Amino acid sequence: MINSTFNFFLQIRFTFLLLFITNSISFSQSYNFHDYSLDEGLSQSEVNCIFEDSRGYLWIGTMGGGLCRFDGKEFKTYEEKDGVCGQVITSISEDSNHNIWIGNSNGGLCKFNGSTFFNYSETEKKYFSKNATLLIALDDNNNTIIGKDNAILLFNGKQFEKLKIKGDTLSSFTINCFKKDSRNIIWIGTNKGILVLKNQTLLRIADADYITGANITSLTEDINGNIWAIKNNSAFYKIKIVGPSHYQVKTSKIDSIPIQSNSFITDIHFDQQNQLWISTQNFGIYKYANNILKNFNKNNGLFAIGQYNRALRGIWIF
Repeated sequence: MINSTFNFFLQIRFTFLLLFITNSISFSQSYNFHDYSLDEGLSQSEVNCIFEDSRGYLWIGTMGGGLCRFDGKEFKTYEEKDGVCGQVITSISEDSNHNIWIGNSNGGLCKFNGSTFFNYSETEKKYFSKNATLLIALDDNNNTIIGKDNAILLFNGKQFEKLKIKGDTLSSFTINCFKKDSRNIIWIGTNKGILVLKNQTLLRIADADYITGANITSLTEDINGNIWAIKNNSAFYKIKIVGPSHYQVKTSKIDSIPIQSNSFITDIHFDQQNQLWISTQNFGIYKYANNILKNFNKNNGLFAIGQYNRALRGIWIF
C-alpha cells in the first residue's frame, strides 16, 4: 500500500479481497467480496503491496513469499531463486518501457523485463543496501522515483541521483505513503509533513494549515483534483492548490465524515464515482458518498475486521 503510523508492513494477513462493483438499471450498487488466499495459489498469507500494470496483471508483494503475478485466473510466483531481490516485497511499480520495478524490506531494488530480473542491489550498493524501498513511481518526465526513509532518488535511465529538498534543511524523515495525482505531481506523506515532486524539483510544503510538519499517514485525490490527507491515522484534511505553483495550497479540516471517533484509519481512496472508501484497522471499511456513510464488515461480506484492512488500491482491498 507497516507500524502503527504506517511502515509498509502488515502485522497479520490472511487473504486479500476483490470488491466487485456492479451497477443495475436503477443505478443502485451491489457489492460482492471474493476472497483469495493460499488455497487459490497466493504464495504467502501476508501481503504488503499490490500494483496493477498497463497490461492488467496484478502484482502482489508478500511478507516472505516473494512476488506474485495474478492474471485473473492463476497466480505465478517469483522468488529469490528466480532473481527477484528478496522475499519481503514492499513496493511495486512499472516504467514507460513496461518493466516492473520491485523494492524490498532490506533496501533492495530490482527490475523485471518479463523474463529476467536485474538487481540494482548488487550494482548500486550505496543506495540499496539498507532501509526498505517504500516508494516507486514515474515522474512527469518518465524518470523512475524511488523513496526510502531519509532519501528520494531519481533514476533517469542511466544513473541514480539523490534529490535534495529545495530550500529546506530536512534530512531525516520516514515515508508513510505517496500519491501520484492527475497532474503527475508526486505527493509524499512523511512523519514530518508532505513532500511534493514535480519537474525533478523536490519541495516540502511549509505553509499548509493544520498539517505543516505533521505525521501524514495516507493520501489520495478526489475527482476535482483536491488531495486528501489523513493525519495520525485519524483526522481528514483536504488540500487544494490555489496558486500557480503546486506547493501553494490551502488546507481545510474535514469534520463532516461521521465515522467512529476511535477509528484507526489505514488508507483512503476515491473511486471513479468520487465515492470515498476508508479502510480502518478496527471497524472494517467505510464508503462515504452523498453525505451517506456505509460500513462493510463481517455482517455484510467482509471476511474479517482488524486483521488485514490495510489499504485500498482501485477496487482491490488487502
